[in-house]
Amino acid sequence: METEDKIYGLIAHAEDAQNSLRAFQAAAQDAIKTLPEASRGAVRDAAREFIVQGAETASRGLLDASSEAKAAASALRRTGFMQGVFLLAVALVVIGALYVVGGMLFDSRVAELAELKATIRAEEATLAELRSKTWELELVNYGDGTRGIILPRGTQVDRTGAVKDGRFAVVIRP
Repeated sequence: METEDKIYGLIAHAEDAQNSLRAFQAAAQDAIKTLPEASRGAVRDAAREFIVQGAETASRGLLDASSEAKAAASALRRTGFMQGVFLLAVALVVIGALYVVGGMLFDSRVAELAELKATIRAEEATLAELRSKTWELELVNYGDGTRGIILPRGTQVDRTGAVKDGRFAVVIRP
């Protein structure tokens, strides 16, 4: 046989199968039409019961899944809440430690400032005492081998001369 003959043979078999199925479908429809009303009701009741049982099973499954999801969400909320509380506690401890360390640093700086102020006052007192003893005279080394004495502003030279031991003296008037 050739390929075309085989194809035509297959088409013929398909048409026969189609005709047989049409006949079977028509017979099934006639059988359903001829079923007594009681058997139809029984089939409907059985189908309804099957659907109701399926719906109840699905509903129970959904309720179980919902309660498990609620429990998981609650556990997550508790875990998240505990993590939040822990982070807040850590933040409070860090802030407290920073406050204490900052206070200690501030207190040490205040104490150091008070010490510096006391030192400055003592130095100012020493300076005032030295100025009163030296009449604010200033000794200067000019760097070229010469030295000098600088008199305070407003001071006038009264006279110059030698003292008894032979040293040279300058008499000033404030």
